[in-house]
Amino acid sequence: MEAMKGTIDQALKVMEDESLKSPEQSRERLEILEDIIGERFDYREMGKRTLGKHWQQFSETDREEFVRLFQHFLSRTYAGSVDGYSGEQVQYLKERRKGDFAEVQTAVTSEKSTTSIAYRLLKRSNTWKVYDVVIEGVSLVKNFRGQFGRIIEAESAKGLLEKLRTKTADPESQDVL
Repeated sequence: MEAMKGTIDQALKVMEDESLKSPEQSRERLEILEDIIGERFDYREMGKRTLGKHWQQFSETDREEFVRLFQHFLSRTYAGSVDGYSGEQVQYLKERRKGDFAEVQTAVTSEKSTTSIAYRLLKRSNTWKVYDVVIEGVSLVKNFRGQFGRIIEAESAKGLLEKLRTKTADPESQDVL
């Protein structure tokens, strides 16, 4: 819980920083947040779990590209949440540990609603890294595993990479993967 609290507190400081709230600063703010989150998230593990059985179909070079594109895709997908931040509070509800796995349950509260968010972590080299985020009971990894699996089965692993390349090159694209 302390690891997640540190990361979330750092991110909240950036989102509350008045000097970074102007539209001209949005790119800089996003880059700072990506660095903070990147320290806590294990995107390779997240990517491996997202692809599931399809991970083996990717060469090591394609895996590296997938992880990079997936990280970029997630960043762009959730960037709107940063722009929409308006002082929501984070409550740390509980932590469960089992060996090298843990889950930290939080609640994000605004004036209008409360959203439950659970972070699933894996201990790597004495550091806790996030490999999945569960928002209102929906696993990010499981959600994307279904979407990406359908693309791979309908097209190919290369087809998924091409869709991610296109989507990350044009963040305004309305195409759904």
